Amino acid sequence: MKLLRNCTIFILSISILTMLSLASWQQGSSLISNSLPIKLTINADSPIYIDGNGNFTDYGFSGTGDVGTPYLIQDLIINASGDSAHGIYIANTTAYFIIQNCTITNADTGFSGIRLENVTHGKIMNNTMVYNSHGIYVWNSNNNTICDNNVTNNLGTGLNGH
Repeated sequence: MKLLRNCTIFILSISILTMLSLASWQQGSSLISNSLPIKLTINADSPIYIDGNGNFTDYGFSGTGDVGTPYLIQDLIINASGDSAHGIYIANTTAYFIIQNCTITNADTGFSGIRLENVTHGKIMNNTMVYNSHGIYVWNSNNNTICDNNVTNNLGTGLNGH
């Protein structure tokens, strides 16, 4: 008999707590529904076009281009759709630079998320390239490091070098 009474009290307590929780949740829900809508905006960065060592400073990237203080291109979100451009294009440079933690998407047909031409001393690491024509394309370049990138769902090659 005592066990039945304890079980009844336990079930009754759980029921009351559940009803209180639901009432509290419904009250919170009504507060949310009466407030203004929340807008989430992500500002996409524009594609980057660097032709020569001097263009790094034109974009205001930190660093000096030396081995100890490379230019840092980092934490960008680039949607290259409709721009007929590569997400990040770097050509004819000998300055040290690092491209890291960037997300590059939707480079049009024939264009790459990241493209290097005639470049030395570049490092491309921890980036994501999705839905581009090519992920990373390296042409006529040497002494560059490419590591730990996520290159998926691109139309052509993920990583291409000539």
